[in-house]
Amino acid sequence: MLATSRAAAACLAARTFVAKNISTNIFAPRGAWSLLRVSPQLPCGWSAGLQKRLSSGSRSVENELDAFPLVEQLDEWEAVKKTGRLAVGEGKRYGIWRRSGRYEVVDGPRAMWLFGATVQPLGRYAAEPGDFVRVVTAEGEKRYLYGPASVWHCPVEMAQLSVHSGIKIASNEAIVVYRDAGGSVEREIVHGPAIHLPRENEWIHRFYWHGASRENSEIKVPAALTFTNLRLVPDQIYLTVPDVRTVDDALIQIKLMIFFELTDIEVMLDKTHDPIADFINGVSADVIDFAASRTFEQFKNDPELLNQLPTYQHLCNRASGIGYTVNKVVFRGYGASDTLQTMHDSAIESRTRMKLEREMAEREQSLQDYTLEKEMARAEAEGRQEEDRARIKIRLNQMEEEMRLEMKEKQEAAATKAMYERDHSKRLVNQKTLEDKSQYLARLVEMGADITEVLKAMETNPTHLIRVEGDGAHTPQLHLRAEQVQK
Repeated sequence: MLATSRAAAACLAARTFVAKNISTNIFAPRGAWSLLRVSPQLPCGWSAGLQKRLSSGSRSVENELDAFPLVEQLDEWEAVKKTGRLAVGEGKRYGIWRRSGRYEVVDGPRAMWLFGATVQPLGRYAAEPGDFVRVVTAEGEKRYLYGPASVWHCPVEMAQLSVHSGIKIASNEAIVVYRDAGGSVEREIVHGPAIHLPRENEWIHRFYWHGASRENSEIKVPAALTFTNLRLVPDQIYLTVPDVRTVDDALIQIKLMIFFELTDIEVMLDKTHDPIADFINGVSADVIDFAASRTFEQFKNDPELLNQLPTYQHLCNRASGIGYTVNKVVFRGYGASDTLQTMHDSAIESRTRMKLEREMAEREQSLQDYTLEKEMARAEAEGRQEEDRARIKIRLNQMEEEMRLEMKEKQEAAATKAMYERDHSKRLVNQKTLEDKSQYLARLVEMGADITEVLKAMETNPTHLIRVEGDGAHTPQLHLRAEQVQK
């Protein structure tokens, strides 16, 4: 009797507790029953883990999951009281709390009658390949289910339920994984390309480095870069070193671009927590040292030194000490205060004007020199042309004289040849005539004719008459010499 009274009192207290704490949101869907949203504070008989989860209202993911993109998180369906017929469709699941406090799961297709029971639709969470389902039980244990997989939500047994994507690691990236090895922590570097799915005892190292400010990209602020994937390819940052003072108290700011590359991840993890901050400190020290030994004019005359790595000893030493290599530093210019900039602009304007005037004078002198040079070159060319024309004329005269002499020689040779041929022909004719005449006279001698009389008769009009007489005692001798008479 006492137990029955206590049970009845407990149920009455529970009904009173629920009635006092239910929300004022009342809505009536189809059917003859109404749904009332239940207060997050549950009556006796419900899971303590579920009560804690609902009372906290927190849906955040633990730190070890910050690096894994959230695909789907537990969405608490409204737990409502129902009296009447409940139809559970195929592929659906409901959680039901009986009036006695007992919890049961109903899978569809199914129809049932309820009297004052609290019902809650349950969701099903699925993970594709490359994703995983994270389940935290009411006792605080964690279980990871790797896709393809699915799990139904159980509000009694599960405190948290969420689906996450694995970390995608490109071929030029790496992540740092820490693992609880039972009393000690192990560190592992996972290189890409890969998709990393965590285990229950792992968490991912998240880096918080200096990065560009939202207001000004040249200004670096702490923790502006938050990431998990380390890039292993050469990278660069734009950096401005402010408030750099020269020997003559000129206050300027230096703009640089630093090209660097991560070469040793283990050294970087052990020696620094923010390499960008180390770069900023190192290059600031180098630039301050560089400007502190020069006046503003000297600084403007030596800007090329800021493009050379030997100028940045602090930066290079610090980079090598934390696992980085500085490949190049580029000087992008400088800025100054308004007053100094005005003075500098005036000086630049004056220097530019003087430079322009000097360049104009130099151009005029160069033009005169060029004109004189061209006139001299033209005179020399004309002189050479005259010489060439004279030489050509002399050569033509020589060639003409040579041709005339050659023609004369040819004409004389032809005349001589013609005369020789004519004389030769005449001699041949005369010889033929003499031969014929000798033969004729020989025949006359044979016939007994007086040759002298014959010859006298033949020469009717002799040009010379030669008479040879003897005394009878001696034989006359006659020597004739014929001389050629020129006509």
